Amino acid sequence: MRLSRRPFLATLAAAATTPAIVTPALAADEVDVAILGGGLAGLAAGRALVADRKKVLVLEARDRIGGRAVTDTSLGFPVDTGAAWLAPGPLAKELGGKLLPGPDVGAIVLSGKPLTAEQMADYAKADERMKALVKDLHSRMPDADPAAFIRPLTPNEQLSFSRLLNKPPFAVTQALEGGIGAAVARLGAKVPVKLGTRVLRINSTGSSSGGQFIEVVTTTGTLQARAVIVALPVSVLGGGHMGFAPPLSQKKRDALAATPMASCTRIAVAFQPGMPKAPANAWVTGITRAGVPFDAFVRPQNRDAVILVLESQAARQVEESGANASGAFALTTLAEIYGSDIRAAFRGSVASRWGRDPYSLGAWCVPPKAAVATLAAPHGERVFFAGEAMAENPGTLDAAYASGLRAAAEAKTALR
Repeated sequence: MRLSRRPFLATLAAAATTPAIVTPALAADEVDVAILGGGLAGLAAGRALVADRKKVLVLEARDRIGGRAVTDTSLGFPVDTGAAWLAPGPLAKELGGKLLPGPDVGAIVLSGKPLTAEQMADYAKADERMKALVKDLHSRMPDADPAAFIRPLTPNEQLSFSRLLNKPPFAVTQALEGGIGAAVARLGAKVPVKLGTRVLRINSTGSSSGGQFIEVVTTTGTLQARAVIVALPVSVLGGGHMGFAPPLSQKKRDALAATPMASCTRIAVAFQPGMPKAPANAWVTGITRAGVPFDAFVRPQNRDAVILVLESQAARQVEESGANASGAFALTTLAEIYGSDIRAAFRGSVASRWGRDPYSLGAWCVPPKAAVATLAAPHGERVFFAGEAMAENPGTLDAAYASGLRAAAEAKTALR
């Protein structure tokens, strides 16, 4: 076939004025971006990169995606055993679904009995005393652990102090219809993921000297990536569960060491119809007769159920006692409040044990303010980091999501 001169010259002119964009062909074991961790941060990063037509693979050690956002339906209704609260905003819109009412009725219980009006006034005074002591301590010793210096004396002071020490970084706002974990899984449904794959080592020494690929060594083989996003919990990064070549900077290692994971256990208990006899969406906080502080979301969405929340040492004790201990503890605690008849109405329970999960080793983390930027800083030129500790409002779903989008943008820039 012959080309006429005019179209041929036009083609040459276009080629001379239009820069050529050449994307190197990638082999089966090569990707543009490897993402380590299939939680919200990793899935958000993967989704953004897939939309940018990058070849992406998320490597997830578990047999599911979602990380610490997981919805359990074994009791016949959705229970978020991990991340459970969502505030209206961009992430809520992205996840879709209907935001449900959060707790709107409150009570304080000591040794199984709600406080009277007079006792509530005493509690308010005790709460002010504890807040003042903690504030004064932190003004003089910003990094001090209040538990090492302050000794509450009365039950009211003990409850207030426990609440101050264990206050989560997120607001107890609203639940999501169908569960937050289920929504996170839907968000990442179109992101390529390889489950059951734990990353052992990242070797980026070649990339720093002009090499094209970073070597990602896993339990199921080796992957070559032009860039890597590490979206694993700080407990995994700082605990020596994965190697880096070259090693992480001492500054980043120090920031990881200064960011412990919080302990939190959520125990959902289902009952026969009509139990417990309490208002819907009631939030109860208190201390058991054995001196264990707890919170409880009673009859959520008017279901015959209670979600008990334990934090700090109480969570660790229950988790370490075994899988069956959580339901027994919850039932004993609720029987103190609602009477022993509730035991006969017991239908089943499910609980989280994040502290015993080898892929999280805790529920959430809040780093020192000065450490956030260090944790989020790249390692070399093409290894980036994401997670709830690496953005504003750390310890929240919003922080995890924002960090994933930020890491994806960094990776896209590096690959240009």
